[in-house]
Amino acid sequence: MNKQHIFSLVIMTIFATLFLISFVEYRATKSRLILLEKEVSAFKALIRGDLEDFNNAMKSLGKEKDAEFYTEKFLNILLERGRMEMENHNLAKAYEFFSNVYQISDKPLLKLKAAYLCGKVLNEMKDHKRAHEFLEIFLKEKNSIFYKDALIELAIASKGIGDSTTLKKIESILENDPVYSKKLREVER
Repeated sequence: MNKQHIFSLVIMTIFATLFLISFVEYRATKSRLILLEKEVSAFKALIRGDLEDFNNAMKSLGKEKDAEFYTEKFLNILLERGRMEMENHNLAKAYEFFSNVYQISDKPLLKLKAAYLCGKVLNEMKDHKRAHEFLEIFLKEKNSIFYKDALIELAIASKGIGDSTTLKKIESILENDPVYSKKLREVER
């Protein structure tokens, strides 16, 4: 064998090795890209509010714990955006954010928080009938941190639709609480 054959053999070996390395890296990159595309489609489902698709996609990726974390984070972002809209007096937009959380969430505390905020915004929009529908669950949910504030909002809604029966129930519930009974008297005026 002469030097030219040896040189050609070395060059072909180098190119064959580089080809193999490139091919292996291409396959690994393609696999990672496919996983990332699946994650992106999962997050698109979350943004659309399709919690079932999101959870199924994350489960197929083996990321059930991540799904719960991101879902809760997303819903809290919606609540925060709703609060910001409420502060800016864009009540229709705030209601949209809060009602999305109410519809999407499967966590009872988050659902109650969204129901309270929906009712509060609807009262401010003078849509007392719909506010009453969101808030009447608080007659049964006594363990919520929003309980007494929600009852005041329910009283506002009840007064707005002329529901004296609910007002009397609220009055009997709050009669032993001086702060909230005072707030209720202000509503009744």
